Amino acid sequence: MEDQLRQGEMANDSRVNDRSLADVEEFFVYKVEPQLAFLALSQDIHLARWWCSECSAEPRPGGRVRLFFESHACLFEITEFVPYQFIEWKCADARTGVSTRGDWVNTVVSFQVSRNHHRGTDLRLSHRALGSAQAREDWAAIWERYVGRSLKNYLESGVGQPAPR
Repeated sequence: MEDQLRQGEMANDSRVNDRSLADVEEFFVYKVEPQLAFLALSQDIHLARWWCSECSAEPRPGGRVRLFFESHACLFEITEFVPYQFIEWKCADARTGVSTRGDWVNTVVSFQVSRNHHRGTDLRLSHRALGSAQAREDWAAIWERYVGRSLKNYLESGVGQPAPR
């Protein structure tokens, strides 16, 4: 009986740990005005220069963001939009190749943009409700590659590294 209780405790601990691993929280700093960073996150003309050339964005509440990068296709709905400060996307559809990524669907991504003390931009990115540890790993790598490196290079030097077609 005692062994069963210990096993139950371990199973509950791992569930709690899996749940806590299911969110991605990132913080990025850019040496540009916050308005420029926000435009780069919300307009397809900019998204194409640092994330993927095949994309579209409707920067408004209820608008859609479509991204085709690497072997992924994602459709997000903009659920919240505060110009130059905050944007939130909810994943409506996600595919890798021909397979639906159910562990990506219904996840929520938020971008909080603010001015920092060095006359630059702080970006807080949160990706919540990821359905698996694998989804968390996938998105942590995606955010680091595109928002951490490519967007930073695009904002600070004018040249991003978007995904090839």
